[in-house]
Amino acid sequence: MKNIILLLSLFLLNTIASGQVSKTVNVGTAGTLNTLLTSTEATTVTDLTISGSIDARDFKFMRDNMTALISLDLSGVGIVSYSGAEGTTSSAITYPANEIPQRGLYNKNGLKTITLPISLTSIGDMAFASCSGLSGITFPASLVTVGQSAFSNCSGLKGDMVFPNSVTDIGASAFYQCSSLDGNLSLSSSLKTIGSSAFSYCTKLKGNLVIPNSVTAMGESSFKNCYGFTGTLTLSNSLTEISTATFANCSVLSGSLVIPGSVTVIGPDAFSSCEKLSGSLTFPNSVTTIGEGAFHWCYGLSGTLTIPNSVTSIGAAAFQYCSYIEELYLSKNISTIPQSTFGGFYALNIVKATNPVPPAITSTTFSGVPYSTCTLYVPIGKKAVYKAASYWSNFQIVSEMDFTAATSNAVNNKNDVYTTNGQLIVECSQSDALIQIYSVTGQLIKVLQCQEGKLAIDLPNSMYIIRLGNHFHKIIL
Repeated sequence: MKNIILLLSLFLLNTIASGQVSKTVNVGTAGTLNTLLTSTEATTVTDLTISGSIDARDFKFMRDNMTALISLDLSGVGIVSYSGAEGTTSSAITYPANEIPQRGLYNKNGLKTITLPISLTSIGDMAFASCSGLSGITFPASLVTVGQSAFSNCSGLKGDMVFPNSVTDIGASAFYQCSSLDGNLSLSSSLKTIGSSAFSYCTKLKGNLVIPNSVTAMGESSFKNCYGFTGTLTLSNSLTEISTATFANCSVLSGSLVIPGSVTVIGPDAFSSCEKLSGSLTFPNSVTTIGEGAFHWCYGLSGTLTIPNSVTSIGAAAFQYCSYIEELYLSKNISTIPQSTFGGFYALNIVKATNPVPPAITSTTFSGVPYSTCTLYVPIGKKAVYKAASYWSNFQIVSEMDFTAATSNAVNNKNDVYTTNGQLIVECSQSDALIQIYSVTGQLIKVLQCQEGKLAIDLPNSMYIIRLGNHFHKIIL
């Protein structure tokens, strides 16, 4: 008996010394959590488990009055709707059911762990913003939306960030400056929108960055300064625009970049300082606009840069310091090329200017290009016109070329690889190339002959490497 009493005493002493105080409560009526804890418990409970029904008033009490709270288990609660002025904001509003209310646990920096309700569908705006002590988060399979700034400045979050396939929307700045996230990012296969700056400054996220084909819109700076990603970038084939600075300073993303055939606009600084992207860069015929600084400092790009005839506008410094590009094909529909657009193209040896009227350029448009050795090809009969045009006259070697035939090879060939409705789709404009399908381990699975038009291929759900001619594509089914 004495031994039992001694052990209990030691346990109690250890509990007091560690400061751990646990409490389990069942809230029968939402909004009454404050009546179920004494004033002492409100300031001493560190580990709280709740069941029953709660609303925004209970979150306000936990946030503002439970000053010692470290661990919170809400797996057994149902969050009900509440309308009024006693919730987590300063206004009288309606708080939806099954949502962590906006600013629900805002700035609760002592909170280290939380287990979310299994019925949760939404995390409100700024719900966990500045919870710097929060070390990890697991989302329930029911989650649909993550609100604006929901986890912004949660600088203690670590490990992988995995979204269940139920999630359709991630709000602006949702994970802004979650600078300790150091695992892989796995986005929902149902995801439609990624808000502006959603993952900006998540500097330690690593591995590949895969934007699911369900994503139709990405806000500005979505992944800006995510310079921990070391793998490849796969873009959604549903995107129509790559917004301003979307991937700016993702400086270690590697491999070739495939712009989907759905994209029409590439915004300013979209891929600025993506230094490790490599290989030739060809834009699909859907692209009309390439913004200022879009590929500035992408000096890993090499080989041929093809600007198709669909492009009518290129911004200043759009490709500045893509220093290993050797051949440049210019759209015949570009009338103006601003300053520094192709500045720092030190390896350039061929320029194919297809517009019969020399586009207006500046003294810095081609600054750094070796004018004495780089050959400028112009349309038949336009050599004299280009040699007389301002700054085009800097090119010392000018030859004429029939771009009628060259265009079909250089620009109008549409070779594309993508997925739709669970099938692999290969589009070819010619039938003389091979389609080689590899597993991610490098095992050759299937070889097919290109067919002019679309070819639908059924494969088991997995990740594949597709070689089409001399180009490689990574596809997830």
